[in-house]
Amino acid sequence: MRAASPVWARLVDAWPALTAQLTEEIGNLRGPANWSAPLTYAAMKRVLGEAERESDRRARAAG
Repeated sequence: MRAASPVWARLVDAWPALTAQLTEEIGNLRGPANWSAPLTYAAMKRVLGEAERESDRRARAAG
């Protein structure tokens, strides 16, 4: 997936941290859980924002 796009590359790199954050927030997926994970959502938005900024930098440099 890393080769699919800069966004996916960032997500792949961040995946272990994102899954750890999600597990910490909602716990074990086998039982009742709090399905709200605002910290994980914020972390994903940060990763996606970094990828978008990198893509913008590359476009400016190329153009």
